[in-house]
Amino acid sequence: MNMQDIRSRKFIPADMSLDAAIDSASGGSMGIGAHPGDLEIIAIRGIGISLNFQKRRFTGVTVTDGLDCARKERDKELNDHQMIEERLKEQNIAAALGKYALQHNLLYKSADIQDPETEPSRALVKEISGIVSKVKPQVIYTHNPFDEHSTRVMVMRAVIEALRSLPGAEQPQELYGCEVWGGLDWLPEGRKKSLDVTGFTEIQHNLIDCHESQPAEKHSDATLWREFSNAAWARPRDPKVKAAVLAVDLMPLLYEPELDICDFANDIQEEFNVERLAALSRNLHLSF
Repeated sequence: MNMQDIRSRKFIPADMSLDAAIDSASGGSMGIGAHPGDLEIIAIRGIGISLNFQKRRFTGVTVTDGLDCARKERDKELNDHQMIEERLKEQNIAAALGKYALQHNLLYKSADIQDPETEPSRALVKEISGIVSKVKPQVIYTHNPFDEHSTRVMVMRAVIEALRSLPGAEQPQELYGCEVWGGLDWLPEGRKKSLDVTGFTEIQHNLIDCHESQPAEKHSDATLWREFSNAAWARPRDPKVKAAVLAVDLMPLLYEPELDICDFANDIQEEFNVERLAALSRNLHLSF
C-alpha cells in the first residue's frame, strides 16, 4: 500500500503516474458517491470485477468532504479540518485496499450543492463531466432518485447533468442508481436491476470497515445482510446468486435528455401502483 499521498485529493494507490492510472482505468467502471464510504456500498460490483485486472480498472469519485456526519466519541476532539483529513485518509485507504486505479476526492461541502443553481453545484457538474470524459467508463454506479438523503440525490442529479453534457461516445453503456439509505426491493419488476455481488462480500466488508469514523456501527454487516436478503428474495430461483445489490436503471435519463428526473421517478412509482394493484385485483377478484 503506497501511503505517500494518503491524504491526497487525487489518490493513485499503485506506483504509477496519473496518465498511467487513467490509462489503466479507461473503459472500466466508475463509482460516483456522495460521502466517504458510499462507494464501497454502491459500487462493490465494479470494484470486485476489476480487483485483479491491469486494464479497465475501477475509478472512485467521492463528492463531499464528509464533514456533515455525526461524530463518534473518539473524534469529538478533532476540529473540522482534522475531521476532513481523517475521512479523506479512510477513503484513500479503501481505494488502496480495493486496488482502485484512481480515487478522486472532490471535497465539496454538502450544504453547497443542495441547490442546483449555485456556483458549487455547477462546478461539480463540470468536474464530474471532465473526469468521465478522461476515463470513459463503460459502467457507472451512483445513487438512486429515491435515496432518503438529500445530498445523495443531489449527487445523482449532478451525475445525470454531467453525462448529458457529454457526446454519446463518452457516455457509459450502463448507469445504475444503487441503494444506501432505503432499499429498492419495492421497484416494479421491469425497473429493478439485481446486480450479482456473490464473490465480493469479504472484500466489501473489509472496504467498508476502512471507514472507522462512520458514526453508525456495523455498516459492513448491515450492508452484507441486505445483499444476502436481496439475493434470497429478488433472485430466489437462482441458487448461484448469494448476494445482490439492487439498483434502478438510469440509462433512460441519457436516452431521453429532456426527461425530467422527477417525471422519471414518478413514472416508476406509477408503474409500481399499476403492477401491485393489478396483482391485488387478480388475487381478490376485484376491479380498481
